[in-house]
Amino acid sequence: MDVRDIRSKHFNEVAMLESILRQAKETGHVSLELRELLQKQLGMDESPKKRIKRGLTDNVIIDYIEPEGA
Repeated sequence: MDVRDIRSKHFNEVAMLESILRQAKETGHVSLELRELLQKQLGMDESPKKRIKRGLTDNVIIDYIEPEGA
Protein backbone atom coordinates (compact mmCIF):
# COMPACT_ATOMS: atom_id res chain seq x y z
CA MET A 1 0.00 0.00 0.00
CA ASP A 2 1.46 3.35 -0.98
CA VAL A 3 0.73 6.92 0.06
CA ARG A 4 -1.68 7.49 -2.83
CA ASP A 5 -3.85 4.54 -1.73
CA ILE A 6 -3.94 5.77 1.88
CA ARG A 7 -4.88 9.29 0.80
CA SER A 8 -7.63 8.07 -1.51
CA LYS A 9 -9.15 5.88 1.23
CA HIS A 10 -9.20 8.73 3.76
CA PHE A 11 -9.99 11.64 1.45
CA ASN A 12 -12.18 14.32 3.05
CA GLU A 13 -13.64 16.83 0.59
CA VAL A 14 -14.58 19.36 3.26
CA ALA A 15 -11.10 19.32 4.80
CA MET A 16 -9.58 19.75 1.36
CA LEU A 17 -11.81 22.74 0.56
CA GLU A 18 -10.99 24.30 3.93
CA SER A 19 -7.29 23.87 3.20
CA ILE A 20 -7.63 25.48 -0.23
CA LEU A 21 -9.64 28.36 1.24
CA ARG A 22 -7.11 28.91 4.02
CA GLN A 23 -4.27 28.94 1.50
CA ALA A 24 -6.16 31.36 -0.77
CA LYS A 25 -6.78 33.73 2.16
CA GLU A 26 -3.11 33.65 3.15
CA THR A 27 -1.71 34.21 -0.33
CA GLY A 28 -4.57 36.12 -1.94
CA HIS A 29 -4.24 33.79 -4.93
CA VAL A 30 -6.63 31.19 -6.34
CA SER A 31 -5.40 28.81 -9.01
CA LEU A 32 -6.71 29.30 -12.52
CA GLU A 33 -8.25 25.82 -12.57
CA LEU A 34 -10.15 26.44 -9.34
CA ARG A 35 -11.28 29.87 -10.53
CA GLU A 36 -12.64 28.37 -13.78
CA LEU A 37 -14.37 25.58 -11.86
CA LEU A 38 -16.06 28.05 -9.50
CA GLN A 39 -17.15 30.28 -12.37
CA LYS A 40 -18.54 27.30 -14.24
CA GLN A 41 -20.44 26.20 -11.13
CA LEU A 42 -22.06 29.65 -10.94
CA GLY A 43 -22.80 29.72 -14.67
CA MET A 44 -20.30 32.49 -15.28
CA ASP A 45 -17.93 30.50 -17.43
CA GLU A 46 -16.82 32.03 -20.69
CA SER A 47 -17.13 28.89 -22.75
CA PRO A 48 -18.74 29.42 -26.14
CA LYS A 49 -22.46 28.95 -25.98
CA LYS A 50 -24.09 26.43 -28.25
CA ARG A 51 -26.41 27.90 -30.82
CA ILE A 52 -29.95 26.64 -30.69
CA LYS A 53 -31.01 25.17 -34.01
CA ARG A 54 -34.56 25.66 -35.07
CA GLY A 55 -36.39 22.55 -36.14
CA LEU A 56 -37.76 22.04 -39.61
CA THR A 57 -41.32 23.17 -40.19
CA ASP A 58 -44.06 22.11 -42.58
CA ASN A 59 -44.72 25.70 -43.67
CA VAL A 60 -43.78 25.78 -47.35
CA ILE A 61 -44.69 27.84 -50.38
CA ILE A 62 -44.89 25.98 -53.67
CA ASP A 63 -44.56 28.33 -56.63
CA TYR A 64 -45.50 27.10 -60.04
CA ILE A 65 -44.01 28.99 -62.96
CA GLU A 66 -45.48 28.24 -66.37
CA PRO A 67 -42.98 27.66 -69.12
CA GLU A 68 -42.68 30.60 -71.56
CA GLY A 69 -43.52 28.52 -74.61
CA ALA A 70 -46.89 27.29 -73.26
